[in-house]
Amino acid sequence: VNAKGEVVTPCEEGIETVGEYIVHPTFSRNAKVGGGWTTSSGENIEGFWVGKFEVSESANSLAVKPGVRSLQYMTINNQYKAGKNATFGEESSESIGSHMAKNSEWGAVAYLSHSSFGLDGTKIERNTNSNLITGGSSTKSTIYTTNAGQSTTGNAYGVYDMSGGAYERTASYVNYSSSSFDTDYTGNTAEDIYNASNPGESTKYKTVYEASGTSQSSSYNLAAGKKGDGVYETSNRYNSSNGSWFEVCSYFPVTSTPFFSCGGNYSNSSAGVFYFNSSAGTSSSNISFRVALAF
Repeated sequence: VNAKGEVVTPCEEGIETVGEYIVHPTFSRNAKVGGGWTTSSGENIEGFWVGKFEVSESANSLAVKPGVRSLQYMTINNQYKAGKNATFGEESSESIGSHMAKNSEWGAVAYLSHSSFGLDGTKIERNTNSNLITGGSSTKSTIYTTNAGQSTTGNAYGVYDMSGGAYERTASYVNYSSSSFDTDYTGNTAEDIYNASNPGESTKYKTVYEASGTSQSSSYNLAAGKKGDGVYETSNRYNSSNGSWFEVCSYFPVTSTPFFSCGGNYSNSSAGVFYFNSSAGTSSSNISFRVALAF
C-alpha cells in the first residue's frame, strides 16, 4: 500500500522479485529499468557506495568531505560528466563505477534511513547551514556529535546532507520532449545526460521517466511502475509542499524544469529525505549533487 492508500502490485517489466519481495532496482542488473546497474559479469550487484556528504572541491577533482562548502555553480551536464569521470584516486572512473547518483540510489538510502537499520521512522534533522557546509558545520567534531541527527542513522556512521544543505540534483529526468532540454546545459550526445538521438533510454548512469504528453499529473501517474525511487510510492500528490512522507515537498518535474531535485535546502521547512522537486539544468548557487560507486 503506497502513500495514497492504493494497493500497488504491478512493476515495470524487468524488475525482479524474490518470493514476495521486490529486489530494489538499484541492485538489479537491468540498467534500463528503475535505475539498475550493468556489471561485467551480468549479475545483480551486491551493494553500492554512496557519498557520505554532498560533493565538494572542483569538477575536475571531486571530493566527499565533511565540514566544507558543497560544490555548486554547475550545469546538470557538467555535474553528470564530473560524476562519470571522478576517480577518487583509483586507476579509472570505470573501474569503480563512479557516477552522479540517480533517483534509485537516493531512494535506496532514503528507505534504509526509514527502516530499523536507520532512524526507524524518525525524521532526519535538516542541515540548516546557510553556507552550504557539508555535515552542517565546519567543526568536524560537531558533525559527528551535535549534528548526528542529520545523518540517516542518527549517529556518525550515517549519510549526511540528505535533508537540507544544498538542493541535490539526481541523474534522472522526465522525457517530456526535446524542447524541454536546452543543449547549452544538457548536451546532445551519448556522453551527455541528454542524448538527442535517444532521449528516452535509461542507462546505468541515468534514469529516464516516461512522459504523458506535457501533463505533470499524468506523467506522475506513469511513475507508479517505478519502485524504490522514493517518488510515487511515498507521496500522495504530484504538486504539493507537503505531499510526501513526513509532510515534505512532492513536486513532480514539469516540461520547463524536467530534472529531479532531492532533499530540499537549508532554509526549506519542507526539506527531507523524501523531498523531491522539479529542477532546471542551469548553473545555480544553491544546487549540488552526490556521487555513487557501483561495480
